[in-house]
Amino acid sequence: DAALVICDINMPGMDGMALLEVIKKDAKNASLPVLMLTTEGQPQLIERAKKAGAKGWIVKPFKPDLLIAAVKKLTAA
Repeated sequence: DAALVICDINMPGMDGMALLEVIKKDAKNASLPVLMLTTEGQPQLIERAKKAGAKGWIVKPFKPDLLIAAVKKLTAA
């Protein structure tokens, strides 16, 4: 079982928003934290991701410490 999903928005085949929505449609993934890591920073896209169940959003380029802190926060028991 996954403890955390890190997902980009711009991906071939299925974009990150669609993947987020598919993941969160399954009730067994209700508590699975999803962190979006992307070059996209539009407020409406961030809000859509939050409503779909994303727990965090980091815009590239980013400092590695920011990603580590986000992962620790989202996976803390």
